[in-house]
Amino acid sequence: MSVNQIDRAGTEQTTPDFSKIVENNPSGIILRKNLKEATGGLLDGGTMANLDSEETGIPERIILGRKVAYPVEAVVAYLQEKAICIRHQKQTQETDMSHNAQIISIADKLQNGEANT
Repeated sequence: MSVNQIDRAGTEQTTPDFSKIVENNPSGIILRKNLKEATGGLLDGGTMANLDSEETGIPERIILGRKVAYPVEAVVAYLQEKAICIRHQKQTQETDMSHNAQIISIADKLQNGEANT
């Protein structure tokens, strides 16, 4: 995982680690038809063919006759550019109590006709 970012809701966003893709493909290339299997279903060969025709797919590819392959590092770089890993952080009891107090305060104000304060 790389740079972590946590938003106000306590959600952590990181770039996923795709190093297993490199480890599982010692040849250094992945055939387009094997993209789905090699990436755990994240990329599909048919979709990538369409993206390649629009020049928005993986920027580096190898063409040999009718076969198309991608360097593993290019696949990993493409995935890292596109993917975000999201983890929801459990709120602490203190945070829950603070939110509950705010909700009660707002409800009290609404009951007393003190809207927008």
